[in-house]
Amino acid sequence: MGSLFGDGPRTEALLGRKAEPASCGAVTRCAAATSDGFLVDQHFGRAKSFDVYDIDERGQCRFVETRKVQRACKGELGHSEEALFATARRLSDCAFIVVAKIGAGALAALHEQGIEAYSLVAETEAALDKVWAYRQAQALVDSFEEE
Repeated sequence: MGSLFGDGPRTEALLGRKAEPASCGAVTRCAAATSDGFLVDQHFGRAKSFDVYDIDERGQCRFVETRKVQRACKGELGHSEEALFATARRLSDCAFIVVAKIGAGALAALHEQGIEAYSLVAETEAALDKVWAYRQAQALVDSFEEE
């Protein structure tokens, strides 16, 4: 399977060229918790932002934007449930997210918005590629079970 990123839209976006959403066919929106734009390395509750991508039906990925969120993690004081749900609402147009770690409260908040979560520490490109391939395979399995 080739790279989702084609000619490097994330790199283009970082260099100041506007990244365009995928334009053909069905598009799946997703987000990655990253501190630097290149590595999925953030716990859901500790993330200050999420990079949002659109993946078209051919698996081509386009960077859309970085969305800032309120950190839900309060250290030893636990988590702000309000912030967990606010972050989930902020990502409500995403089908899935990829994070380094995620807790039960965050999973519940995402579930309420219909968002799937995947825990995977990897370069953003590789993480999205793996999750996309998994979701495609799962859809195929589901289609056989329906028959």
